[in-house]
Amino acid sequence: MQAKAVQAAFDKLSYREQIYLEKRNAICMTCGRVSPLSMRTTFDDLATMFEGSSASGAERAYHRALEKLTKNLVEAGALHVVELKRKSQRKKKQKNRRRSLRISGRLQRRMGRDFF
Repeated sequence: MQAKAVQAAFDKLSYREQIYLEKRNAICMTCGRVSPLSMRTTFDDLATMFEGSSASGAERAYHRALEKLTKNLVEAGALHVVELKRKSQRKKKQKNRRRSLRISGRLQRRMGRDFF
C-alpha cells in the first residue's frame, strides 16, 4: 500500500524533478532497482545534465523536489511530518569602530594634545 502511495506522489512531480530524485538517490522508480550509493550522481553532474549554472543550483533544485515529494506524501496520508522552524535571531548592532579606536599616549604627544 505504501509503495503505491509513493509511486503516485512521485508521478505528480515534473520530469525534471523525477530525474533529480532518481539520479541523486540511485533509485529507478519504474523498475524499483536500487544502485549502490557510490553510483549516485553528484550535484556537479546534475548541473551539467540540465545545463544548470552550478552545483549549488542543482542542490537547491534537488531539495525543492524532495520537499515537493514529501508534501505529496503527507497529502496522501502515507507520511507524517513535523516541521521545525528556528526562531529568528536579531543581530547585535556593531559599534562604529572608527570612534572606538584607541590612540596611544606616544602618538598623542607626537600629534599634540590639542588635536583630540
